[in-house]
Amino acid sequence: MGTVATIIIESRLLVREALESLMESHSYHFVCGASSAADIENSSIVAEGPKLVVLSALSADNAASEAASIRRLWPDSKVVLLFEHLSPADFQQLIASQLDGCVPLFVSPHTLFSMLDLVMIKDVRVMVVGDGKGSSIQGYEAQQVTPGPPHRAMPGRNRWRPPCLLCSEPSLR
Repeated sequence: MGTVATIIIESRLLVREALESLMESHSYHFVCGASSAADIENSSIVAEGPKLVVLSALSADNAASEAASIRRLWPDSKVVLLFEHLSPADFQQLIASQLDGCVPLFVSPHTLFSMLDLVMIKDVRVMVVGDGKGSSIQGYEAQQVTPGPPHRAMPGRNRWRPPCLLCSEPSLR
């Protein structure tokens, strides 16, 4: 796969730096980090779009909004959310958003990078709802494959959205 130019958007500096270190050790090239997409929008740091943008620990509303902002900046980038907790309603909102993947912050590095590899290499959207030890989304039945919603058309661009894969297993084979 080579190295993947990556931006991490996380308001907590310590978490952002830990993600940067972890990702650098797994073929992901850290381009920059920021507290929000707005911090990058006004920056000339990334003239060419990154291949991957990682959003961390946002509410469902904020994640959907940040994903939309990122899509306006870099329509071809993959956007993934690392979340702490989601309600079933939050999860449904994120499935309908412009995210390419969601994974709990507490999963193992193996699960995280398996999910990221699927998102980057295959044309699928991946939503991980647990780590095999229990669901992180209460009341949600996992282990099913469902088609993802059509991607919201962007002005001058009609992009097909791939199917959405829902996983609750620790290994994403």
